[in-house]
Amino acid sequence: MASNWYRTGEVLKQTFRLAAKDKDLYWPPILNLLVNFGLLVLLIVSFLVYGLSPFGVLLLVLLFFGSFLTTAIFGAALSWMTLEVVRGEDTHLGSGLRRAFSRFSSLAAYAFVALLIQLLVSQLRNNRNGSFLVMLVKRFFAGVIDEAWDIAGNFMLPAIALTDHGFKGAVKELPVLLKHLPQALVGGFAFDLVLGWVILLDIAVAALFGWLLAAISPLGGLLAGIALAFVLIIATVVFHGFVKSVYFTNLYLDLHPEMKKGKKA
Repeated sequence: MASNWYRTGEVLKQTFRLAAKDKDLYWPPILNLLVNFGLLVLLIVSFLVYGLSPFGVLLLVLLFFGSFLTTAIFGAALSWMTLEVVRGEDTHLGSGLRRAFSRFSSLAAYAFVALLIQLLVSQLRNNRNGSFLVMLVKRFFAGVIDEAWDIAGNFMLPAIALTDHGFKGAVKELPVLLKHLPQALVGGFAFDLVLGWVILLDIAVAALFGWLLAAISPLGGLLAGIALAFVLIIATVVFHGFVKSVYFTNLYLDLHPEMKKGKKA
């Protein structure tokens, strides 16, 4: 167990070293956020225009799936770009996207499973049938499923992107996480916990900034505070997605060190 915690620290240090080493690695999470925002706008417009008609429902399902597929593609691209940087090679967004699209069928299967799991989790959380105790149990299992997929899904993306094993091969690699729980739990819980606190800090900083400006202009202070909060939260979310993806890629490479030298897993 001590060795596991030591390796967790090493994976963390490598993750933050890479964060400072190559700024091209930030492009996938930034573009993922922008594309998903565009899909959200389309989803809202689709709902307003077509409602819950058969065609409208079909559009909603396709847009939801498109969101999960987009996240998978950019996540796989970032994993491949991370491997290139680890190997000391030059990397760029085009390289990552070419690799991701060469694994399109596996990423589509991954996105489909992710969508089904999200629907299941939402159903368990929002289903109010039964007693208070039953609803509490449902919410508990929803949280367990959500966190388990968060860890498994983030581990599967580099397994798909960096190897020729495909979606089924990535699923078969999941049991190895049971032998490396400290690393998996840090990736699954620690980053999300820190994210929540940093967002609170973002809001506090923006509120303080707006309060100081309000002495000059109340309306200007309010607008400036809201704008700063928006920018800080967006930057925090992008960095969180980046760090989490790179961390799980480094964890995968830590379990397959031969890949760092250009060999196949």
